Amino acid sequence: MEKVLLDDKNYLQFYELIQMRTGIRIGDNRREVLARAIKESCKSLGCADLDHFFLHLQDAPTDSEVWNNLIKKVTVGETYFFRDPETIEALRHHILPYLIAHHQIDRTLRLWIAGCATGEEPYTLAILLRQILSNIDQWKILILATDINRHALRHAIAGRYRAWSFRETDSVTQSTYFTKDGDIFTLDPAVREMVTFTYHNLAEDNYPSPTNQTSNLDLILCRNVTIYLPTSLIYDIANRFYQCLLKDGWLMVGPSETHFEIYYKFQTSNLHGAIAYQKVPISQSLFVGKSSAQQLTINRVSTPVVETSNSEASRPKYEVALSAPQLEVQNGLRVAPSTPQPEDQSRLRPGPKRIFPTSPSKEGPHDPEGGNLSQMGEAFMKQHRYDEARQCFLTYMAKESNSATVYYRMARLEANAGRLSEAQKWAEQALDHDPFRSEVHYTLALIRQEQGELQEAIHRFKKVIYLDSNFILAHFGLFHLYERTGNPIEAERHRTLTVHLASKLSPDAVLPGSDDLTAGQLLTMTRTHHTQPIGILGDKSCRSESNRKSKRP
Repeated sequence: MEKVLLDDKNYLQFYELIQMRTGIRIGDNRREVLARAIKESCKSLGCADLDHFFLHLQDAPTDSEVWNNLIKKVTVGETYFFRDPETIEALRHHILPYLIAHHQIDRTLRLWIAGCATGEEPYTLAILLRQILSNIDQWKILILATDINRHALRHAIAGRYRAWSFRETDSVTQSTYFTKDGDIFTLDPAVREMVTFTYHNLAEDNYPSPTNQTSNLDLILCRNVTIYLPTSLIYDIANRFYQCLLKDGWLMVGPSETHFEIYYKFQTSNLHGAIAYQKVPISQSLFVGKSSAQQLTINRVSTPVVETSNSEASRPKYEVALSAPQLEVQNGLRVAPSTPQPEDQSRLRPGPKRIFPTSPSKEGPHDPEGGNLSQMGEAFMKQHRYDEARQCFLTYMAKESNSATVYYRMARLEANAGRLSEAQKWAEQALDHDPFRSEVHYTLALIRQEQGELQEAIHRFKKVIYLDSNFILAHFGLFHLYERTGNPIEAERHRTLTVHLASKLSPDAVLPGSDDLTAGQLLTMTRTHHTQPIGILGDKSCRSESNRKSKRP
């Protein structure tokens, strides 16, 4: 296939327009994909040149056909039924039974799959509900499935799939809910009718709203959607999702999208290896203590209850029990206790435990008048109380106007809050006062990395090492970026240096440039070839990329 290229001017203007209108960030590594999509769309519209096509795109509504065709070309909608066993386990045995128990009186459920692609995920949810609820016909259930790709939505509405969509589906479920005709599997109409598909753009501000059914929800699934969106937009989406949910509602994102800082408003639970976020009162939302774990949870009944009075006579059902063992609290996370697997679900084995930041102290900082404002700001920041932290730092700077340390802390604060442009300005001010602070250069490297400026990030990491050759996280950052940009020799060199330097430290030693990542944890990540980049503040929000199969570019 002939290589298609865009010059820098055209690439940047289309990149910025697409990100502004859809939130989708198309990195430099997919520049040719964007170039081909733009030139094909330009040709099909009969535009004289790319400038004319850009103006046409700029004037067109985001839900217009020209945008639909472009989005189809630059997004990846590949998914499959019963994806991520740990997530399915959490839904089947914890979250859905929990919601069913809480709605026994009104018998209503409102569920939203945001970024549904070609429909496998919402249909999986519908099948799970049919397996769990023996009296499903007596319930009023909304399964709202949305996506920005109208072509994918049309495919989803048809409910017709090929064998590759069932690579994580057992043969009994497949034969029960699908009819095979040649190499096409058609979904049972009763399941298909449970799902409402519609267009929705997460980058817009039209949710929550009763007009598009995104309010008063019990569950939101937004998996493998946000990993290519800019951090500032993900923060906004997380905040909107929080507003969309009813009290005690749940949110689940993809395995590689579970960032503690972004979803700080939610209470976090580890359900057999799957991370789930629950909307709870603000006073409980940062971390859960032992006292707040004593609440209703749901116990799975593993013995199927066979119903013979409806059209699904032979399909296994699972009853809901209203008494159950409590969620245990481990390192500030609610963790589901181990439960035995029924024979027909033996493939859903619990996955490896993921590492999350430990719980901060529940004691708030001291009175501003009696303590050090800078230290108080640090305490607030660790509790993700960014407005209060910002006020402390700004007040402190009014007295100590030339404090490079506080400029640096402001950079970290704004970066952690997703305000990367502001973070960059504060970091540059810190360097104006102290140009040789390696941790400030490291923060700038992370900001550049988050902004997709990989070469600039590499340059900044190198500067950190020039100033401090033993700055371990800078070596780890270069290991990740060199591997990502196709330089295996340099990647291996910095991986070796990372292991060598980290091995010299106590496993419990917290690494400079991070909040709480230890040498031992970094060694584990590096030795297992774990190259997901460190979070913006170098915390323990890293995740394995082994299951990353995105719906987005």
